[in-house]
Amino acid sequence: MFCMLKAIKKFGNVVARRASRLAHCALAWLERAWRSHARRVATDPAYAAAAAIVLGACMGFAPVRDAVAAVLAVLLGVHMNSRRARDSYGSGVSRWNTNEWDSDYA
Repeated sequence: MFCMLKAIKKFGNVVARRASRLAHCALAWLERAWRSHARRVATDPAYAAAAAIVLGACMGFAPVRDAVAAVLAVLLGVHMNSRRARDSYGSGVSRWNTNEWDSDYA
């Protein structure tokens, strides 16, 4: 009986340590995410506007349709910026606004 109680106590301690470690990791991730969000709001006006409209929709001050449109606009902007960076990486020429049939840029 004593051995069983000791095993249960040991198992409880292991679970408590794992839960504590999981909570610590989750809080560290949230802290990094919050700092990144604050930095992005301070430097990117489109992201700041989308964050504001989403917050307004959550509080009931703005229609949800506007919040969804703002989020989609930000996602589209991120996608276009990443494509522009990927397409011009290492080529020496930005191919963002050029004619693909023009032999000077091929």
